[in-house]
Amino acid sequence: MIFLLILPAAGALFFISARNSEPTASLVEAIGIGLIAAAILGRLWSTLYIGGRKTRELVETGPYSITRNPLYVFSAMGAAGAGAQTGSVMVAVAFAVCTWLIFHFVVRAEEVRLHQAFGASYENYCSRVPRFLPRFSAFADVDCVMANPKRLYAVFFDGLLFFSAVPVSELIEWLQARGSVPALFRLF
Repeated sequence: MIFLLILPAAGALFFISARNSEPTASLVEAIGIGLIAAAILGRLWSTLYIGGRKTRELVETGPYSITRNPLYVFSAMGAAGAGAQTGSVMVAVAFAVCTWLIFHFVVRAEEVRLHQAFGASYENYCSRVPRFLPRFSAFADVDCVMANPKRLYAVFFDGLLFFSAVPVSELIEWLQARGSVPALFRLF
């Protein structure tokens, strides 16, 4: 279902270009690269703490002490970074918002399962830790975490897919500059 929504949206990108000046568009793209890098590091940090324990143990430390869904928060950040590769702030924000909307429904279903698995402990956790927007003042950590290297490698290589937005956006820009694809919408 989600794929059926993403495919037309991705196709629409061929007809969108940045309305910003070249220096501004380049700045938006550079910020996007930073968001992608932060998303990859954040997803690795989150996986370090939860790595395979999601349904067996209630993880409440590290990134899970400031938001209940850090993997999704960092993925939305990566999506914004990917959208920023168009040079358009509007596309970056649209990517982040669409990703958040998709994850909103995923999280609701996960919360039901986690409540069933952990009961009152999970309710207490939910009362202290926000669903998405991080509360940095609540940060709590432990001295040691057990990590699953295979999961970390998988998350790292999955995260690198965000960087595929760079050559795809450059290809679209090149096709538009050649006149092969018309830029029908110019967005800030």
